[in-house]
Amino acid sequence: MTVRKTCLAVSCAALFAAHAAASFAQASLTLAGDAHDKSLPIEISADRLSVENETGRTVFEGSAVVVQGDLRLAAERIVAIYDEALGDIKTVSAESGVSFSNGKETASADFGDYSVQDGILVLRGNVALNQGPNIIQGDMLTLDLNAGTAAVEGNVTTVLHTNSGE
Repeated sequence: MTVRKTCLAVSCAALFAAHAAASFAQASLTLAGDAHDKSLPIEISADRLSVENETGRTVFEGSAVVVQGDLRLAAERIVAIYDEALGDIKTVSAESGVSFSNGKETASADFGDYSVQDGILVLRGNVALNQGPNIIQGDMLTLDLNAGTAAVEGNVTTVLHTNSGE
């Protein structure tokens, strides 16, 4: 009897693994929407603004929001660093209550760094990425906005819903 129970348990485990693999394939880590256009203007709003000319830093505090096309990055504090040669924003760093949206997915974290020139957004600390009903959590999320891909690292937990509703 124990051999049958063991075989049944192994069979059930194999079916569960196959179902989980199929679910994972259906809930890929690609981002919805069109490729990001980093040439679009960047708009930043906040309650307070301070400029540090010596360092090329501009600090936005209090309900700070960065918008570029469909992308939205919000936090209590955002620091923009300018490329002095080009006069463009090079990087944007966000901290405290960071949220990101591309119009289709949302993500939240403790900290975020957006390299405007590279089109790479890295979120760190208590990261949660919501893709429809699916939730992926971890320590760090790297979004390649040009390629439309994402990778989650460290203590990754996923809740993936299948199309079958089971």
